Amino acid sequence: MNTRSTAIVLSILITASVPFPAAAVTGTNEQVATAERALDRFAAAGLELPAVTIEVFDTTEPCRGNAGYATSGPTSVNGRGEYTISICTEKRYERTLIHELAHIWAADTLTDADRSKYVEFRGTESWNEGEWHEQASEHAAENITWALLDGDVWIHSAISMQDDASLTAGYEILTAAGR
Repeated sequence: MNTRSTAIVLSILITASVPFPAAAVTGTNEQVATAERALDRFAAAGLELPAVTIEVFDTTEPCRGNAGYATSGPTSVNGRGEYTISICTEKRYERTLIHELAHIWAADTLTDADRSKYVEFRGTESWNEGEWHEQASEHAAENITWALLDGDVWIHSAISMQDDASLTAGYEILTAAGR
């Protein structure tokens, strides 16, 4: 069974105005435009993304039952990882996409020392182990999503330290690593 969206499917190559690797996006015209906005948000913040393929599905199976899922592939582009993001929701599509893009930015940018510093700041046990809400990697993705989206941004209620001061400090810790 084909799990891709049954809407009109487009596949285009998006190249950012800065020298970031390209993103291949599969989806409707609206989904592609939203992906372009999300990529532009990262570029405007100076957060360089690696090569990424973004696919939209109408079932949660490709996302392991989640709204979105980011994976890295075995290939390399200019010495960096190549990533795939699967989006399996129409609800909060842009928010979910930015969250998943934040995961690949962190995977491609942060060192072990950077991750340890953020783990300590957030008071979690590890970067990527344990329950979803206890993983600093999820806190980081939520933190970056909060910083890049405009207005009142929904953050999963299981994520602690949601006040503006904590989120600002967390964003500064994360992005200092990438500069």
